[in-house]
Amino acid sequence: MKEKRGLPPATDGGNHWEKYEKQKKHRYSRRRPGRQIRQLQKERHRKNRLFVLPAWIALLLGSLISAYFASPLSRIETIRLVAPAKQTELRQHVPFQTGDTLVVFMQRKGQTVKKLQRADPQVDHVQVDRRNWNHIQIKVSLFPIVAMVNHHQRPFPVYSNGKIGDAPISKQAQQPQLRLDGLQNPGQIAELIGAIQHLNPKLQRQIVAVKNRATRDNPQRVELLMDDGNEVVLGINQIKEKMPYYPDLKTNLKQKKQD
Repeated sequence: MKEKRGLPPATDGGNHWEKYEKQKKHRYSRRRPGRQIRQLQKERHRKNRLFVLPAWIALLLGSLISAYFASPLSRIETIRLVAPAKQTELRQHVPFQTGDTLVVFMQRKGQTVKKLQRADPQVDHVQVDRRNWNHIQIKVSLFPIVAMVNHHQRPFPVYSNGKIGDAPISKQAQQPQLRLDGLQNPGQIAELIGAIQHLNPKLQRQIVAVKNRATRDNPQRVELLMDDGNEVVLGINQIKEKMPYYPDLKTNLKQKKQD
């Protein structure tokens, strides 16, 4: 009769369970070749996404920028110049025009103030604004005319900044009250206007004319003709210091005349 063979006795002391645990650890181990390959693939996909995403964003931005520059929104549609009675003269000195790109506008915006002030001595302040994206407004404020001086027998305006206008005053324009007679030196005129501007407005209005009374010893000597008929002779450099006392001096003169 044949002997029945069963499982051999466990002579290894129950190592089957230990082998199972080792196989399980090996199956989920990071060092296992299959698992390492999957990790490498995931890392490669992650790097590809990090590279492709910025490239797509850059491509999209490039397309949007190209579409913008091809559209009418990228160009100046209108230019509005706000300047009292000088729109035509100043308009030709604006360094950009309708149809130019907004890039050109931004590059030349800073030049606008210098160009307009160089073009006309009456220009005081220039403000350049962009409205409704591609509509430009240039607002110009002017120095007021405070006097007139005769040059080649024609009256030229003198502005509050002491500069003389390039064109004579037209007959239709309102004539300023203050007249400068015999004064031709632009530096001397600017100093005179600056000294008068330091006086209070009421006293300024009382001076109706300034005549040149220069001598060899005192080239700054002038004569101020007041609206009350009085004449004050002094140096240009003395106007700020001495003319504020004129109202008191005028009162004393009147009292002496009455006495």
